[in-house]
Amino acid sequence: MKLPHLSHRLQAIVDLLGEGGAHYGTVADVGCDHGWVSITLVQKGITDRVIASDVRPGPLERAKEHVAQYGLEEKIETVLSDGLSHIGPHGYGANGDGPKQQKKTVMTATSVDAAVIAGMGGMLICDILNECAGREALPQHLVLQPQLSWQEVRQCLRKHSYQILTEDMVKEDGKFYVMMHAKKMRDDRKRDSRETEIADRFGPRLLEKKHPMLKEWLLAQHENYTKIKGNLSDDHEDRDGIEKKLYYLDEALRHFDM
Repeated sequence: MKLPHLSHRLQAIVDLLGEGGAHYGTVADVGCDHGWVSITLVQKGITDRVIASDVRPGPLERAKEHVAQYGLEEKIETVLSDGLSHIGPHGYGANGDGPKQQKKTVMTATSVDAAVIAGMGGMLICDILNECAGREALPQHLVLQPQLSWQEVRQCLRKHSYQILTEDMVKEDGKFYVMMHAKKMRDDRKRDSRETEIADRFGPRLLEKKHPMLKEWLLAQHENYTKIKGNLSDDHEDRDGIEKKLYYLDEALRHFDM
């Protein structure tokens, strides 16, 4: 059967995880929706097994149907779960307390090599990572695609000793999406606070690559905030915040002139 047709955004997620011919024993697909990413990861040989989870019963049922269509029931397990709560020593099925209709599977932190967390807000992703870290159940590899709060997600990764290996940015239906692949290993490189701030705001690897989509986004943001600033009086309470945003946008844009 042919590979599922993925949107540009979802294809970028798959490409990030499989970059360089990488292979993983087990991948957790959090917020799997209809299961297309899970199916593609198995079909392309990027992973042997996927634990596909979603907090919504409806989409999870669609994912189960699609998995069955591809005959991948032995390789993709669907789990009704909030975030990564199904992973770790106290996760789903560890004490035989999972939903009765689902197979009782013990999943430990070491049994999941990577997790894909996409299609949700950045602060929710941070909550998921913080909760999982509290159970010592964070996988070694993470591919994240936060809808918002990109800066906070990068800060959260650093807090939990992840280094961002690579990033990508795509535009789909007029909206910009950022995705990042991070590995659990502390980054001991010394940076000043300004450099760290710019990297967190705009993406260290996107800036290094001078990613054309990032430049397009930066220019659009700069134009927008310049217009806003032009409509504010000198003593307006929001003026300082707008000027700060423009300062960091200017700093990021300088990377494209180097």
